[in-house]
Amino acid sequence: MNALCFLYKEILDRPHSGNLTFVKSQRPRKLPVVLTEDKVGRLFDAINADYFLPAALMYGSGLRLMETVRLRVKDVDETAVQKAMRCEARFPGLGRRHKSE
Repeated sequence: MNALCFLYKEILDRPHSGNLTFVKSQRPRKLPVVLTEDKVGRLFDAINADYFLPAALMYGSGLRLMETVRLRVKDVDETAVQKAMRCEARFPGLGRRHKSE
């Protein structure tokens, strides 16, 4: 129905010949999933020691999986306790922008 209304209104520049009454569809609102501190603690307790640091980095700093995998030691600024990642060649999805906190 929306396509017909668009055709008549925008393309043909004339009113459609009929009474088309319809309700515009709406997407259901999705609430973000938030874990409690207890659940986060139990999650980190269950993680293998080999994967604890990457999981903690992903959770604490908001890194994506491939950003975490490609992270190097020199990407972490120890003095300011903040990550500074170079994005030009390594993260082309960010459009030459720097993701830093």
